[in-house]
Parts: sequence; C-alpha cells; structure tokens
Amino acid sequence: MTEVYLILASDTDAEALLSIQKNAFLPLFESYQDGNLNPYSETLEQMKQHINEGYFYKIMLNDCLVGGIMARELEKDMWKLRIIFIEQEFQGKGIAQTAIGLMEKIHSDVNEWVLDTPHDLYKNHHIYEKCGYVRTSEITPVNERLALIHYRKKR
Repeated sequence: MTEVYLILASDTDAEALLSIQKNAFLPLFESYQDGNLNPYSETLEQMKQHINEGYFYKIMLNDCLVGGIMARELEKDMWKLRIIFIEQEFQGKGIAQTAIGLMEKIHSDVNEWVLDTPHDLYKNHHIYEKCGYVRTSEITPVNERLALIHYRKKR
C-alpha cells in the first residue's frame, strides 16, 4: 500500500528539496527560458527563505521524500498554492493531486485558493481541474514562449 503524506519542511530539508525542485523544473526552464522566474533558478538561500516564510511541506511517499508543496496567505481567507513539484520518476502517479488535497485539508479554514501555471502544461491543467480549480480569464505574459494562466477554487 502506498501512502502519501505531508510534513512541514525545515531548513535541514532545503538541500534535498532544492535538488528535487531543480530536477522537476529543468525541462520547463529549458523550454521557456524564463530566467529567474523559474524555480529551477532558485538558490539554496532562496529555498531556505521560502521554507521559513510560507507553509512549505515535504511530500512523502512511504517515508521517501518525493517532492514539495508550498502555500502562502495572500489575504484573509485567500491563499495561493505557490509551488508543487514531484521528482520526475514519481510523476504521473497521482501524488500531486493527493498532495493538493492534503494541503487543502490541513488548511481547511481557507475559503479560496488561487494558483498559476504555464499556458501549455495541459497535464497540470488536468490535475488542477480534477482538484476543483476553475480557470479564470486572467493571463500573465512572461516572455515570447511563456504565459501563465490562473486558476481559482472557492469552498
């Protein structure tokens, strides 16, 4: 039986999380060439800062670290799912969808969630829509290769 669960990350997890994040985002960095915006470009110090300023969780699969997920409060009752990443070998197994559900359950008092994702990552769109997120009409251009589309979920 496989079990997915979340554990609040700490500074001691930063190197491992950064390594998984870089592996997960390298293909997107190469495709979009979005410089400092892409999580692939983050430094260890930036990872530690994210861990300390938001709700950053390790995504665990049977006691094995396979990814990370972070949310941040934007305003009262509205949070942003800032990042989710899964080690490449574990992608496509429903772990991200489960992690999103767990994050929402941990923060069950949040009435509205928002997120953004690349315009052409249809597998991400599918995952978010399966989790109940609805695409908004908002689009944020980043460069000639990349635009971010926005999703929203209200309870």
